[in-house]
Amino acid sequence: MVIYFPKDIFGEKFYGLPETKALSELFHRAQRGMKIIGPTYDKLKPEILSLPKKEGLDRIISLLSILKTLSETRDCYYLASTGYSHAYNVKDNHKIDEVFKYVMNNFSKEISLQDVASITNLSPQSFCRFFKNRTKKSFVQFLNEVRIGHACKRLTEEDWSIAEIAYSCGFKNLSNFNRFFKEIVGKTPKEYKNELRLKEA
Repeated sequence: MVIYFPKDIFGEKFYGLPETKALSELFHRAQRGMKIIGPTYDKLKPEILSLPKKEGLDRIISLLSILKTLSETRDCYYLASTGYSHAYNVKDNHKIDEVFKYVMNNFSKEISLQDVASITNLSPQSFCRFFKNRTKKSFVQFLNEVRIGHACKRLTEEDWSIAEIAYSCGFKNLSNFNRFFKEIVGKTPKEYKNELRLKEA
């Protein structure tokens, strides 16, 4: 599960407050990649999984709670050494943010590599390299993860058929949707939906 949010979601002055110093330090440390383990992992897993089901202010409060826990924990280790630094500048960050925004607003439609490459002023081939270097996954993988994430949310909240949800999330046929869903979630959409019903019963 991936949670996307702009760092300035709370405003430019937010991270300058004494009370939010730990969050600023967290974002700096997280540039090296952090793997959460132990009791903190056990605590955060249900909080993160429940986040898509929340709305409005409750979602923001939950996000802050997750970030607070991450900023305080010692149950982690870093995936890169202290000498690691990003090879990307502010312009790169802006490019990737624009791609994320475009995908979030258009995932239900057909999205081509040419569409997203034009956002970054790169050729499709150069864009694929740029995106893979920046996110450690291909653009197609990212797009499918976003679509499947929204499908999970709709399976939870809406009484639609699996086919209706597949098409509403940008998949052109049901077989591709079922295949990618199982690859990402570990079970079929039908199994996922049945488990939700059992939990609600």
